[in-house]
Amino acid sequence: MKRYLPHIALCLLWFLIANLYQSFEQLDKHQHYLTTNRLIAYVGAHAILMLACVFVLLREAKRPDNFIVRCKRTLAALPIPRAAKAVVGVVLMIQLVHITLGVTNYPFADVGMFRWAKPARELPTVLTVPKYYYYDAAHRIHPLEIRKQHIWATADLLGWGYNNEYTFSANYHYKGQQINFHLLSDALRARTGIDTLWVGLQTVDFATGKVSFDPDLAHAVAFNDNERVFYGPLYIPEYQRQRIHGIPVPQ
Repeated sequence: MKRYLPHIALCLLWFLIANLYQSFEQLDKHQHYLTTNRLIAYVGAHAILMLACVFVLLREAKRPDNFIVRCKRTLAALPIPRAAKAVVGVVLMIQLVHITLGVTNYPFADVGMFRWAKPARELPTVLTVPKYYYYDAAHRIHPLEIRKQHIWATADLLGWGYNNEYTFSANYHYKGQQINFHLLSDALRARTGIDTLWVGLQTVDFATGKVSFDPDLAHAVAFNDNERVFYGPLYIPEYQRQRIHGIPVPQ
């Protein structure tokens, strides 16, 4: 085991760097950075493990017969032409960089949807979408950011098991289904005590970076039912529609 410790440290160091980079790519979209204790602990744990891996690798590098020398010796002994080794090595390095960055770069990752691209059209700089929100104990409004709930460092509402596939589906493909609303509401109620999810309108001005939120239920319902909404309209419970017309909300 001790003989292969440097190899494990090298692989672990690569994984930690890739994971930390890709995590901050996700966090940047929500502008969280190091603003929570969870994030500080998350980054701190990565930093400690990375330093431990570097320590192991530096100690190994001082040995005359270190793992780099052994890897070179093993590679040279392979019954493969030198040119073929070079080609495979270049492709391997490109793939490692691609995996580390976590992005799609054709042809190293084939994205079929982009094979037949349509002509680009100018989009409006202001985007408005229906969005669930909830009230905290002080009756302050909080828009529900479902997409950040699969990242441990920023998941302040949902627990383990709510992975990227769930948050993506709940936020896009299944957002118009009643069962999606009830499953999400039940999970939030059980974990954080959030009683009800309401519907409002979030507006983002990409030209200025300004984000605003309108909690008016009547505005949200009218927009949701009559405007073009990406991935279709959001599911709105019937009792919330009734409230617009003055019908009391059931307790």
